[in-house]
Amino acid sequence: MRKNISSIYLSVLAVVDTTVLYTGLLRHWIRHISDTDIQSISIGGCKFHLFIAYFSLDLSAWILVAVTFERFVAVYIPNKVRIYCTGFTTFLTVCVISLALSFINHHYFWTLEDIKMNELGGLECVYNEEVKDFMMYTWPWIYKCVAFFIPLIIMLTGNVLIIIKILKLSSENESKMTSTTAMLLTVNFGFIICTSPIVLYDNFKTTWYPDDEKSTIAKSDLHYAICSLLMYTNNSINFLLYCLAGPKFRRELRNLFSKRKESQVAPASNIQSLPDVETLPGGLLF
Repeated sequence: MRKNISSIYLSVLAVVDTTVLYTGLLRHWIRHISDTDIQSISIGGCKFHLFIAYFSLDLSAWILVAVTFERFVAVYIPNKVRIYCTGFTTFLTVCVISLALSFINHHYFWTLEDIKMNELGGLECVYNEEVKDFMMYTWPWIYKCVAFFIPLIIMLTGNVLIIIKILKLSSENESKMTSTTAMLLTVNFGFIICTSPIVLYDNFKTTWYPDDEKSTIAKSDLHYAICSLLMYTNNSINFLLYCLAGPKFRRELRNLFSKRKESQVAPASNIQSLPDVETLPGGLLF
């Protein structure tokens, strides 16, 4: 599994998913328990937080696109996969994607101008007046294309082509490819299912919640919370999806923990044979 290129991408994805949770979801949790928004502490902190939050969300989606392409190559031209999909090309792909997404999202460092009080009495970051209309009405569509629509089209197309190819393979070859490919399909469809609701909500919220009545606002807030939790759930369950769908991953995970247990037992047996070593009750060594 360690030598599998897909596992390298998925390891990067695990780090990116953790970043998403600690920047996006953690902010909402802190705001809920302390009524403090970390984005309103300083304008510099707001710029950096928004950049990291949106960059990591974008990168999470595009890492899955890279995994889809790697699996596509492995299924359609397996004799070339060792040439096109190497450790170097994987590293280069991650770097290129990261640089491109950094460039797309770096505008937060100059489009955000100050922290001001909004209509509800809370503090929020505000855009420069020169770019405010663009950031309010045009940029959201650009962002949704980068973070969702384009990756969605690539993933769906790639997955359909992969499934069609696998169905045409003989049963012998199919058994060799099913495990990694099944893990990819599971993670990809998990992304589509969990992130689609928040995109639909953002696109149609003015149509679904047209007035400012308390009941309408309450419904909007509830639906936003549910959609947001679904989106963050995608970043939370990817590890579980790896385990459920990938036998190789489960086997490597068992080997990892078994090796740790062996390494813990071996020193313990050596310590017991040394008469001058003092231990506290419970086996703690000092």
